[in-house]
Amino acid sequence: RIVQGFGMQVKYWNRSQLTTSLGGQTDLNTLLSESDVIFVTLSLNKDTRGIINFSAISQLKKGAILVNISPDELIKFDALKWALKEGKLSYAGIDLLSEDEKYFQLPNLIITPRRGWYTKESFERRIQIVKNTLANYLRNCEDHDNH
Repeated sequence: RIVQGFGMQVKYWNRSQLTTSLGGQTDLNTLLSESDVIFVTLSLNKDTRGIINFSAISQLKKGAILVNISPDELIKFDALKWALKEGKLSYAGIDLLSEDEKYFQLPNLIITPRRGWYTKESFERRIQIVKNTLANYLRNCEDHDNH
C-alpha cells in the first residue's frame, strides 16, 4: 500500500501461489527484468541463500533500485559491489545484520542496522496492537462463555 502511494504498480514473486489484492504475482525472471524497484523480503534457507547473485543482477533494468530487509546472505556481496560500481543498480538499501566494513565503501548504498524500523514510536505502536489484539480475544472468549 505504501509504494502504491508513489504510483508504483506492485508485482511480486513467491515460491508458491499467493493471491493478494495488493499486486500481481509473476515469475522471478520477469520481476527482475521489469522492475524499477525490488524489495527483497525472503527468509534465509538453502534455496534463498545468494539468490541475488550475478545472474539475478544481470537481469535487472539498468538503474534499478534494490532494497533488502532480509538476511545479508541473500545477496552475494561481489554481485552487489559490481552492480553499484558499474551503475547496473542506481541505489541499494540494506538492513545490515553484520558489521562488515566492506559495505561501507560501496557507492550509492544506504545501510540501516538490523531492525532499522525499531524506533520508540514503532515499538509503542506494536505494544498497542498486541494489547488491542489480546483485549479483543479475551472479549470474544467472554462473549462465547456467556452464550
